[in-house]
Amino acid sequence: MKPLKGVPVILIKISKLILEKVTKFAFQNSKIVMVTTVLFFGSLVEIVGTSKLTINAIDTDMLLESLFLKYPSLKENIFRISLNHQLINTNQVLNEADEVALLPAFSGG
Repeated sequence: MKPLKGVPVILIKISKLILEKVTKFAFQNSKIVMVTTVLFFGSLVEIVGTSKLTINAIDTDMLLESLFLKYPSLKENIFRISLNHQLINTNQVLNEADEVALLPAFSGG
């Protein structure tokens, strides 16, 4: 690349480097927010007021943060998370048509 007339070469190199870094950062952090169905059971239905909601989220952590903001008393409850009928223990990326269920502790025998 030829230097632009009157622009120091170092400024052109710095500009190219910044553009590369910004592009790389944007690509790595570009995530698609998915519309996810969330099912509630037991006492959680009483807190949320419904047994089914749709939430926009990238992953299960974002989904929970969104729910906790809207329904703070959910934080006080113990529940498991199921993603597409599989219990999960760690954050999971959400895909189109995923179904998340919040399952409170069940008692019985």
